[in-house]
Amino acid sequence: MEEEHKDTRAEAEAGEPENNGCLKDRTKTITRRRSAKTPLPTILPRSQHPALLAVLLVHLPLTVALRNGLDLVPPMGWSNWESTGCSVSEDLIKEAAAAMIDKGLVDAGYRIVGIDDCWAEKERNATGHLVPSKANFSSGMRSLGDYLHSKGLQFGIYSSAGAYCCQATMPGSLGYEWIDAQTFADWGVDFLKYDGCFGEQFADVLKDSPRRFPFNPPPILKYPLMAEALNRTGRNISYLCNFPWTFWDLYKDDADGGEWVGEFCNSWRTGGDAQPGFANALSYVTGSEEYASAVPSGPGRWNHLDSLEIGNNRSFDVVED
Repeated sequence: MEEEHKDTRAEAEAGEPENNGCLKDRTKTITRRRSAKTPLPTILPRSQHPALLAVLLVHLPLTVALRNGLDLVPPMGWSNWESTGCSVSEDLIKEAAAAMIDKGLVDAGYRIVGIDDCWAEKERNATGHLVPSKANFSSGMRSLGDYLHSKGLQFGIYSSAGAYCCQATMPGSLGYEWIDAQTFADWGVDFLKYDGCFGEQFADVLKDSPRRFPFNPPPILKYPLMAEALNRTGRNISYLCNFPWTFWDLYKDDADGGEWVGEFCNSWRTGGDAQPGFANALSYVTGSEEYASAVPSGPGRWNHLDSLEIGNNRSFDVVED
C-alpha cells in the first residue's frame, strides 16, 4: 500500500539525483532576488538587463541553463488511454511493458510506458500530496517506476494544469505544481503528460502563490510554471504540454499558449485527441503543418501528434453505401 507522503524530500530512498536538467531556450533570463527567507526568481528581459548575465553565470545552477538535454529525438512509447481509458492498474502497465519488450518495440525506440488519467485517489492527503489509487496501484508508484526502469523502460505519468484532471476523478496540479513535481521526481518519473482541463481557478491560485510556491511564478503561467517546478527537482523529466494550438489565442491570453511553447515544453500538441480513422489522422498532419513555421520542431522540442491508433477497433474509415 502506498504510504502517504510526509515530506517527499525526506522520504527519497536514494541520494539527491544528478542535477543536470535545465529549462529550454528562453527569450527571457531568470535571475534571483535575495531576501531574508527564500530566494525568489524574477523574470527579467535580457535586453534590458545585460549586466545580469554575469550574475546568472555565477549564481544560478545548471537547472536554469538554456536546455534540459532531453528528447534530442522525438519521445516515443505507449500510453494506456486510447485502449483502456480510466481502466488502468499496475498489472496493466506491467503487461504492456512486457508486450513492448517481446514485440521488439523497445529496441525500435519505444521506451516510455505512460499512465494516463484516473490513476490517483479523488482527494489529496493531509500534506497536500497526490495519493495513488489504493485499489489499482497498491504497490505504489515508486515501486512501479523501479520495475519499469529494471526493464530498461521509462516511467510516464499524467496530470493537468487545473483543479482536476480531465475525467474529474483525481486532482489536477493547479496550485500544487511544486509539490507534484517533486513527488513525480521522487517516484522516478521520466515523462509527464500535462493536460489543460479545469483551469478556471487559476486567478485564485495566483492570489495565493506567495504561500504555495518557493519561487515567483513566471509571467506566462500554467504550463511554464510546471516546467519551472519540474526543473527545480533536479531530475530529468521530459515535459509534454498536452494542449492543441487551435485552443490558443496568442493575442489575448498568453497563459493559454503561444510561441513560447518551444522554450518551456519538450513536446506539445497542435491538434485534438487521437481517434481511429484515416480522416482523423489527416487532421493531425494538417495541424502540424499549419503551425510548423510558428513553432518549429527540432532536437529537444517537438510537435506531438498524440497517438497512433493501432489495434483500437479500426485503423481506417469505413464508408457504407
